[in-house]
Amino acid sequence: MTKSWLITSVMCAAFFAAQAQVDRDGEPLSWNILQQLPTSSIWNALPEVDHALLIAEDAAAFEDKSTPLRFAKSSLVDYSNLNSGRWTNLNNGDRIWMLGIESQGAFSIGLSFSNFDLPQGASIFVYTENHTDYIGPLTLADNKLGQIMTLPPVHGDKIIIEYYEPYAYRGQGEFNISSVAHGYRDLKDQTILEQNNCMIPFTGSTSATRLNNASSSVLMMIVDNGQRIATSALINNSSNDGTPYVFAAESALIGAPSSWLFLFDVVGSGCYNANTVCWNRAICGAQVVHTDEVHGISLLRLKNTPKKTWSAFYSGWQLGEVEGEVKINCIQNAFGLPQTVSTYNGILQNEIWNDWQVASFPDWTTGQAFKGAIGSPVFDDSMRLVGIYLGGDGNCDQVGTERFASLASSWAEFEEYLDPLSIAPNNLEGIYPILSSSSHSAEDILIFFFPNPAREWIYVQNKSDNSISLIEIRDASGRLVDAFKPLVPTVDVSAMPEGIYSITFVMRDKRITQKLLVR
Repeated sequence: MTKSWLITSVMCAAFFAAQAQVDRDGEPLSWNILQQLPTSSIWNALPEVDHALLIAEDAAAFEDKSTPLRFAKSSLVDYSNLNSGRWTNLNNGDRIWMLGIESQGAFSIGLSFSNFDLPQGASIFVYTENHTDYIGPLTLADNKLGQIMTLPPVHGDKIIIEYYEPYAYRGQGEFNISSVAHGYRDLKDQTILEQNNCMIPFTGSTSATRLNNASSSVLMMIVDNGQRIATSALINNSSNDGTPYVFAAESALIGAPSSWLFLFDVVGSGCYNANTVCWNRAICGAQVVHTDEVHGISLLRLKNTPKKTWSAFYSGWQLGEVEGEVKINCIQNAFGLPQTVSTYNGILQNEIWNDWQVASFPDWTTGQAFKGAIGSPVFDDSMRLVGIYLGGDGNCDQVGTERFASLASSWAEFEEYLDPLSIAPNNLEGIYPILSSSSHSAEDILIFFFPNPAREWIYVQNKSDNSISLIEIRDASGRLVDAFKPLVPTVDVSAMPEGIYSITFVMRDKRITQKLLVR
């Protein structure tokens, strides 16, 4: 099975670019038509990249875990459908443009677009010469004018960009490839685990639900025009509304925010296979909501909400003390590999490091963090996020000091975003959010209930013409708490624990879901 990629973004608010979700749906047209397309003259060879020189450049700071991992070298180019590649007219009047890029010896090739403007019906695919790996289709829903868009890297040293343009819109599409990232480190190299035998791969557990949930909140980041890797984490807020907030390390935010990639569920030994479906879920683009420069962490908002089918977990958080005896866990994409874990049991200290106020401890008890772990979430023993990993100087052969930014210390900076309802003074549970439609009919407004927040009961008012046949109440994790046919307008909630719930009113073929807060 070939690896798939998903680049997503939608219109979220005024400051977001208008884009839509793009699934890998179908295959490039040239793979499935009888007409032969000439490819001998489409190739452009990039200058040779000296892997040894780049690795030598990295060596001086390779043990410095306070910066992202560089795995690719980006080169400026100027390729477009107006000045490069080759057009082929199809028998029905449509046409296909193809451009081949070869970067000899590359483990992967990534592209960045400085302009992307496709017409209705047009599409772009990027794929390997042997058709084992591809991205697409990209369509007009992905149009980005005046913003940089970086695609995930494709495995191999030769790729083809294929643009299909229907006859009705001939000449209306335009795009510019502004840089190509040559991957000089192999992100599928399993021998790195053997060379760093203190790394502990995350394998999941059928009995450790909280650990599995936390893993589903951890994201691999690709920044700096597809050149560097860091880690980040989805975080919940007290509205439990699925706002895609992400915590990251400030020093990892390199390049244009519109070009940052966030990869979901990069976990498991299958990710090392050349043609595996592993990096098949990604969101391109984010906005920096707020940065705490004193502690070195930033809160981002993704350009799009992760699809419900991804089962992305929004981590809970805890405002605990950063001194005294603790048990903490860290999940990271160190070296750009699938998730690994490290733990610490012991005493934390406060110190100033790299001009940041951090919590520090004398190395990990089990496991280890490496380059690329910057921005990793640090969880308490209940797997609630308590901080963001910023770096350290330990490795498998050397005991060092590890540091993270404490969420408790930064709380004043992020409280308005993570606790907008002012109901979670100390902690908040994580959730698999209940995603609802962004549009509501007039009938939705005719059904409402009060009081909200509620303590003992709610009173449901139905001013629509349709009766309510069923009421469903689910908790923040989506678990069904109660379902019943309403006989009276009053609903007893006195036995329900405090928290955020969703209440759904079922009316014939319609379901209306609203939030319910029980205190």
